[in-house]
Amino acid sequence: MVPPARVHCNFKGGEAPPGDQGNKAKGMPVLVRFKKMIVVLGLCAGLISVGGCSSHHDDNSMDGPQTEAEYNTEAASLTWPPGRPAPSPSHHLRTDLAYEPGNGVSDADQQWLCAWEVHYLGDPATRASDSLAQLVKFKGMHGYTKSYAVETKEAFDKMLSSLELGDAGPLQRDVTANCMVE
Repeated sequence: MVPPARVHCNFKGGEAPPGDQGNKAKGMPVLVRFKKMIVVLGLCAGLISVGGCSSHHDDNSMDGPQTEAEYNTEAASLTWPPGRPAPSPSHHLRTDLAYEPGNGVSDADQQWLCAWEVHYLGDPATRASDSLAQLVKFKGMHGYTKSYAVETKEAFDKMLSSLELGDAGPLQRDVTANCMVE
C-alpha cells in the first residue's frame, strides 16, 4: 500500500486559519484533520474487511488453531528459500477472532512470497534465476488466485515483468510495503 499524499496548508504569516486558533501548531484546519481522520478510519475498516478475520463467529468461520493448522499444511507444501524456513504462525494467539476458510493458506502464501522476494534482493546476481522461477509460481497459489483483487494481481504481474527485464525496483517497493523483514 502506498502512503497517502501529505496535505500542506499555507496560511498568511504562518497563522492558523480563522476558527482554528487552538490548532496553530498543527497548521491545518479542523475540517482537513477531520477529513483525514475519516479517510484513515475508512482505510482501517477496509483492511479489516478484506483481512479475512473478524470478531464475529459464524458456521463457516474458523478459530485460531484451525487457521493455524491450515497455515501449517500450506507452509509445509511449499519450497522455501535456502536458510529461510516458514515463519511460525500466531493465529492461535488470537482467541477473540474468527477467520474465513483459506485465510491460513493465504497467509502462508504471502509469507512464502515475501521470503522469495527478500531472497532475491539479498543477491540478485546469483539468485535472480531461481527466485524468479519461484515467484512466477505465486500466480497459481491461493494467495493470488483467491485473495488478490484484480488491481493487486495486475500490480504483481507488472512487478514480475519488470523483474524479468532486470528491474528490481518494483520488487523492492513491494517488500518495503508488504513484508516484515528481520
